[in-house]
Amino acid sequence: MKFCCTSFGLAVVAVAALAFSPSAFAGQGKGPSTLKRTVVIQNAATLGGSVLAQGQYDAEIDLAEPTVLILKRDKKEVARVRVMRKDLASASKYDRVDVRTANDGSKEVVAIIFKGAIESFLVADNTGVALVDKP
Repeated sequence: MKFCCTSFGLAVVAVAALAFSPSAFAGQGKGPSTLKRTVVIQNAATLGGSVLAQGQYDAEIDLAEPTVLILKRDKKEVARVRVMRKDLASASKYDRVDVRTANDGSKEVVAIIFKGAIESFLVADNTGVALVDKP
């Protein structure tokens, strides 16, 4: 009986040591470093000086500082801008691309929000950010 309890005790210690070892948490950071989603732009708009046609785009947000939004179409980068995170009051019910209409009638993307997210990504002043040339 004493041997059984000792073996059980060693097993508990071994499991605890494995559970708290640094290698047990490898790859489990605070979260992903890049968000990747598909967004739909309903009307032609500009983003960071690039004109975006109506349609579907792959959006990547690099969460490192500075936070950067990259839009791709047919696997080609079409726009790159800095964005700022802003907390939402509750999780978004759907994906959304917000645009603003300028005085001349042109539209400009000002924010992207992903379904289920509790934060939005507002397009920042992009002075000094390298933009891609049109493909």
